[in-house]
Amino acid sequence: MVLRVPCFSYVYQKYKNGYLLTKDRSSRSIKLKYSQTFIRFHAPEIEYCMGNLYLVDDYAWTPDDFKVSETMENFFANFIKTGNPNGEGVPNWPAAEAKDTTPPVMIIDVESKAVDAKDDARYVFLDKAYKN
Repeated sequence: MVLRVPCFSYVYQKYKNGYLLTKDRSSRSIKLKYSQTFIRFHAPEIEYCMGNLYLVDDYAWTPDDFKVSETMENFFANFIKTGNPNGEGVPNWPAAEAKDTTPPVMIIDVESKAVDAKDDARYVFLDKAYKN
């Protein structure tokens, strides 16, 4: 028996500043070698989706950070409770459909929104690999 469940994809867009900031807004002497604008690294959204920004003292979190965190917490809590991230107070997040070459992707940022993935061959590959 094959169980078909909805698939929801997201792209996390809220990146931290290119400096580690102390709470008094003074930057530490860690200027990024490759980017002066933002930090991209593995799993940067973890503090946001878990709602524990206040536990990380390495950044001077802004109201925008807390807004993104609240959105992510709501999406994740809705999904855990119902299998669907949609609910009150969050933007509509359409599920991806089989064989869709431009499936909807939720862009999670200060103003989160669903967009169609453009020219993304990985979706076609995965559909073929999983025989969707």
